[in-house]
Parts: sequence; structure tokens; C-alpha cells
Amino acid sequence: MRTMTMQTPFGLVDHDSYQLHVFCDGLVMGSRVFKTPTLYHASAWLWREGQDVVEVANDEGGMTQSDAGHLDISGAALGISAGPDGGRWAVGDDLVVDFRPQTEFRWPDTRSEVVHQPDMQVTLTVDGESHSGIGYTKRYGWTPAPRHWGYRFIQGYADDRRINLWTAEATFGEAQYDYFKILRPDGRLAEAGRWDSCHRDEGARGIIDGEEVRVTMEELGRWEAPLRSAAMDSLMRQRVVRLNVETDAASHTGIAINESCYGSLG
Repeated sequence: MRTMTMQTPFGLVDHDSYQLHVFCDGLVMGSRVFKTPTLYHASAWLWREGQDVVEVANDEGGMTQSDAGHLDISGAALGISAGPDGGRWAVGDDLVVDFRPQTEFRWPDTRSEVVHQPDMQVTLTVDGESHSGIGYTKRYGWTPAPRHWGYRFIQGYADDRRINLWTAEATFGEAQYDYFKILRPDGRLAEAGRWDSCHRDEGARGIIDGEEVRVTMEELGRWEAPLRSAAMDSLMRQRVVRLNVETDAASHTGIAINESCYGSLG
């Protein structure tokens, strides 16, 4: 665990990315904002239990960073203000997330330091009703960015949110990047070694403290978007999934977001 990082102003590097996930009872929201030298992307979607995913924002018109000393951006689709003590994400007044980070982890990816805040306190307000829940955010930036990339990513909660899981397997350029981590209820971060995890389209496995942890997923809803410009062609997919986390001794269920993206970046 680390002191909370100041979310620096957006867009100061070639490829900047800010990601937010929100989980409340019966509601899941995903949002992604990023820029490359040739593309801005700002999107968000909302899933209600028993219904299809609804896209609430998808804009490539660009975001404007204010003169604040932290991430504070706005565009036609949405606005985000994020400092070390929390912030607000909003699509007008109809969909608003107020969030406050509790725990933070930072480690190198292949080109920079990535910042994860996996257990934020959140309030999601939609259609005038407020829902309390838990949230996750990730921030990274690259200069220079790789020309090609591909990754799988799982982030979610099981056992009534007592198990906080996030995993990834990626290739950025020619560099391999992977992790398999669980934040325990006591605040301890348990993780697989670099050679001790693998991912597939419907699950992942990792060895933590000598014990195999098996993750399987059942799709509940999906959203995807092509990311195209004169220099970029990728497909990003995000799915709401029923999450199953098993060891030989126990089995836990929950909900997660599963993301994948493959193609060129530029």
C-alpha cells in the first residue's frame, strides 16, 4: 500500500489512459478515457442485472484539461476530476460517480509506472437514485507508446466483495506483461509470480503461496468499440461477467469486468 498518488493533468504523454469501474448491487459501470497522438476516446456504459449493457457515452471529439494541477478533464460526453483524495465522474446530471480511494498500488508495466486503486468507496447516482458500492481505477501513460499491443484483463470482486481480484496478460510491442493479484480482507496483497499465471478468453489461473487459484467467467453483458484513426486500428471489448474464484479448498462467486484489446496503437 502506498500514499495516494496525485492524478497528474491528462494528456502530458503520447498515450494517456484513465479507467474507472463501479460495482453496486445489481449495477456495474465501466468507463475509459485515453488519448494517443492521433485519437481521443471517451466512453462509458451501464449494466443493470437482468438487462443488456447500455452505452451512455462514446466520443472521439477530444477532452479539455483545465489549468488545475491534477486530472480535471471535460468533453462533449463526460467529465472527470480526480485528485489524491477522490473525485467525481459524470455524464451530465443523469449519471454521476463520486469516489474516494482507500488503497493504492503502483508498479512498473513495460514503459511506465501504473497506478491501481482497487477498493474505492463509490456512490453511483443514476436517474436520481444513489447507490453505494466499490470501485476500481487504473492510470498509466507512455512516451513513446508501442506500435502494437494486445491484452486480456479481469477485475472484480467475489465472496461479498471480500476477495478483490485483478489480473492481466499483455504484450506491449515486444514486451510481455502479466500479473495475478488478490487483495485480501486484511489488506494483504497476495500475488502470483511472473511465471505462475496464464489467461484464456473465459478464465485465468495463478499460483499464489503454492496454491492454484482458478478463475472462470460467465458473460452477462458486453460492450465493444473499434478504435480507429489514420495510425491506429484496435478493437476494445468489455464484458460484465459472473466471476468464479476456486481453490482446492473453497469456491467463491462474484462479479467482474473482463476487458480485451488487440491491434495497432498510434
